[in-house]
Amino acid sequence: MKYDMPIKLRKIIKDKIFIRNNKGCSGSQVFLLKDKNDEQDYFLKIALDNKFSYLKSESVKLNWLKGKLSVPEVHYYEKVDGYEYLLLTQIPGKDALTQEILKKPYFLVKKVANGLRTIHNIDISDCSFNETIEDKLKLIKNMYNENRIPKIYRFLLQSKPKKEDLVFTHGDYCFPNIIINNNDISGFIDLGRSGIGDRYVDLSVIIKSIVLNYRNYDMLKLFLEEYGLVNVDYERLEYYSHIDKLIN
Repeated sequence: MKYDMPIKLRKIIKDKIFIRNNKGCSGSQVFLLKDKNDEQDYFLKIALDNKFSYLKSESVKLNWLKGKLSVPEVHYYEKVDGYEYLLLTQIPGKDALTQEILKKPYFLVKKVANGLRTIHNIDISDCSFNETIEDKLKLIKNMYNENRIPKIYRFLLQSKPKKEDLVFTHGDYCFPNIIINNNDISGFIDLGRSGIGDRYVDLSVIIKSIVLNYRNYDMLKLFLEEYGLVNVDYERLEYYSHIDKLIN
């Protein structure tokens, strides 16, 4: 990806050291910008400006979440010459996929369960960001032309859950997007897909993270107990797992 960064952005980051961040699977390039004087560090996201980029959406959602949840602060956003640029403050700490944090499974699983409850308890009465089943199915259809729509899409259309338990959802609630500092969650990142949706959107993603990293039913049981989910709807978990594979 080649780009000539906007003059205003260059002035802001002129003394920063660029370190490419290879974690994550988003369509944007991400750089950690380290300050030479150990002051404020930033993350810079750069993406092609097209209908599937959600950097603008992420910037708007992060501004709405300010004061409601610990999330990065938007320092700069702009579209220039076919690219989008989003500059965010770095939340102190390390992501939950860091080995030293993964080595404390009981601690981590309890924290991510409580963190998810915090997100799902955000008041959505004045939230205008919709991430319902219909929104996600529409996105999937737009991502593929008629000849390339995956077979699983037809299954998703035919087997939509009969109900949605609507809450504010993170949209990609996995270990790399949860930041831990001083033995607590210091914040959440990558909220471009956040908005009003079924709580099972997030449950399907974090349960997958727990299973892949620990392969231990006790850890899954602990998570469900801490989160407060008694009767698990496994069909909805599977349904949203299929959706996640197509859009994240």
